[in-house]
Amino acid sequence: EEAPAESVVTASGETEKDAPAISTVAIEPHPAPEVSVSELEIEKKGDAFTVRIADEERLMNPVGGGIFESLSEEGELTLTDWQLRGAEEPQKEKEYFVMSIIPRQSFAYLTKGTFSKSPLDGRTTLKLAKKYTEFEQPTPVVVFRPLGVTDEFMARFEGVIDLGGAEEGDALEAARQAAQMTQSRNNLKQIALAMHNYLDINGCFPPAIIYGPDNKPWHSWRVLVLPYLEQQNLYEAYDFTQPWDSDANKAVMEQLPSVYSDPLRGENEEGYTHYIAFTGKDGVLTSTGFDGTTEDLQEAMKSGSRFQDIKDGTSNTIAVVTVSPEKKIAWTEPRDIDTSKGVPVVGVEDGFDTVEVGGKLVVLALFCDGSVQSLGPDRFGPVFMKMLVTPSGGEIINTPEVTKKPMTYLIITADGENSSAKMEKSEE
Repeated sequence: EEAPAESVVTASGETEKDAPAISTVAIEPHPAPEVSVSELEIEKKGDAFTVRIADEERLMNPVGGGIFESLSEEGELTLTDWQLRGAEEPQKEKEYFVMSIIPRQSFAYLTKGTFSKSPLDGRTTLKLAKKYTEFEQPTPVVVFRPLGVTDEFMARFEGVIDLGGAEEGDALEAARQAAQMTQSRNNLKQIALAMHNYLDINGCFPPAIIYGPDNKPWHSWRVLVLPYLEQQNLYEAYDFTQPWDSDANKAVMEQLPSVYSDPLRGENEEGYTHYIAFTGKDGVLTSTGFDGTTEDLQEAMKSGSRFQDIKDGTSNTIAVVTVSPEKKIAWTEPRDIDTSKGVPVVGVEDGFDTVEVGGKLVVLALFCDGSVQSLGPDRFGPVFMKMLVTPSGGEIINTPEVTKKPMTYLIITADGENSSAKMEKSEE
């Protein structure tokens, strides 16, 4: 069943009988979006092409993104922490736009390249036309090809374009945050896909916390879903007969999977998780215990919540939210939001946290159906959040109206050595 528009995560859900092999798990393609004239305009004058496109994910059509690692004299750009964002694997020999976004500064650079090596283990390599010094900083790099842009258009685009400038600062800051937001959403969608595949294999969502024979928290859901995040080696290195903070498991704790690190939070040198779940009386993920044996662990792993337990509907129930690194939660630590004493308000010691995006505080939330939503101040208040957190509260949820925001446009002209690009904001 297709997930809502905000979500690219597709899960087989409760109707599937046979669980898919982990190695075949993938994000299903987006349906072809409807594009209005005001969102996407392409014109040709002589040999020059110009595209004016609204800076929205569905129109920009991102392939993926990563962090600069190296750039050879021949123009081989290597990226680490690569995360596929598009519906298809990148195609070799096909040209894509490559944008390097300078953190905390109001400029970026745009060029084009082709994939010379297929993404593998979070790394990929693109061949640029030559070595551009503008791409030599350890910055986020986004690879995309807007809808409607043809091979002929790409062939006419040349050089590296400086998108900076004082008057475009706001638009470029918005673009930088948009790139980080895309990666942050993708993290949550990958977590959702892992949870749904866990459900297919075990018949339930992962327990938030598994308590050990000493009645202390031993294991976290973030460890349980590792095989479904392509982290089988890390999963096998973890000793489930020992608590999460034992000497045997400290080496695993020091290897933070990038999917648990939110780029909107900046650098994560301490290795804390930025994503936590709701558990307890009013939380969707249950907790359980085991006697310390492997046999009993297998039983505990199959005792989590099921679809039929979410009576308010999976699209109305939050599973995971973002949390500030100031909470200092190690990613293997079985610590989440305990709702036994009620759903906490935003920002408190044992609660979730907002992040500033575009000058507005939002809570990024993963719902049980796999969709990801940005909740503004009108939705993360204590009353509304309790409605969204409780899986069987019986509340009727009315979605607040969405106010129209200024649109940011990327304008690219492909005209050989006269190629250009800029970003502008419009109130339309």
